[in-house]
Amino acid sequence: MLEAPNGIAALRTVWRYILHVHPKKPAVVLEQLTAVTEEGSVKETMRTAGEELIHRGEKRGELRGRRVTLLTLLTTRFGPLPEWATTRLEGADTATLDAWAKRVLTAPDLEQALAN
Repeated sequence: MLEAPNGIAALRTVWRYILHVHPKKPAVVLEQLTAVTEEGSVKETMRTAGEELIHRGEKRGELRGRRVTLLTLLTTRFGPLPEWATTRLEGADTATLDAWAKRVLTAPDLEQALAN
């Protein structure tokens, strides 16, 4: 596979898929995958790529968790959210979600809680 054109890219794709679907923790899977890779430079490249994928997945999980928490807080405080509010939540970055989470405690209404 490695000698084929784009062999390393293909191997990365396979590793990414395995890390995504495997039931074990990504760090364990990554260790197992690097253990069966013989060529040193490929092994290090793949380990680095795998660690980056794990990091990205963790960040996405943290962001998702913030959104779920804020959705719960907003719904508890203001009732069912209109579509515009859920759309804003889905598009917000971490800093914005954190600001809104603080503001939900004191804002008199949903519009002010989610103001820029």
